[in-house]
Amino acid sequence: MRQDDPMARAGESTVGRKGRATRDRILDAVEQRCLETHHREMTVAQIASAAGISPATFYTYFPDLGTATAEIAQRHFDQFSTVIDSASALARPDVTESDYERFVAGFYQYWAVRRGLLETILAAQIEDDRRYYRVLLNLMKSVTHALAPAVRHGHQLGTAGSLVMMLATAAARTDGFERDGVPYDELLAAQVKIVRAAIEY
Repeated sequence: MRQDDPMARAGESTVGRKGRATRDRILDAVEQRCLETHHREMTVAQIASAAGISPATFYTYFPDLGTATAEIAQRHFDQFSTVIDSASALARPDVTESDYERFVAGFYQYWAVRRGLLETILAAQIEDDRRYYRVLLNLMKSVTHALAPAVRHGHQLGTAGSLVMMLATAAARTDGFERDGVPYDELLAAQVKIVRAAIEY
């Protein structure tokens, strides 16, 4: 069959579509695991099983698990823009209590469905895959730099970074707070007070 044969092109197009569909299934399986658990607990065999492929097929699309997890981390970095925007809004001269509430609630809501990614940030170790962790670290740095201009006194980045890590740690432990008798809404209200006090005073 000649290279310019329409049937040949149609066949290549079908293979391309199937390949993209397989790659998407792999990434969906990686994403699901990343959202639920620390990436160190993930294996290629688990991902392959969830995607309905063999481990060998996984390596047809990705050289290693770190490449796939880094792509997923970047996908979620791109979805973080709403939190970054709400952090930037706190630097406005007409900022209100509602703006602080929107920032804290948005931060918590973002991580509520991404516990595995959050645990990766909080429990990072030197041997972790740097490609994956670097994306997550940049995510936290982005909200820190967005929040910093709102800080009115003291070291802006130091204060903003401390607030972001406080929020991240608390967001990862909401169940523990509730077991200790702190309802979710009350936890958010307390965090709003702390963030506002640190920024304005």
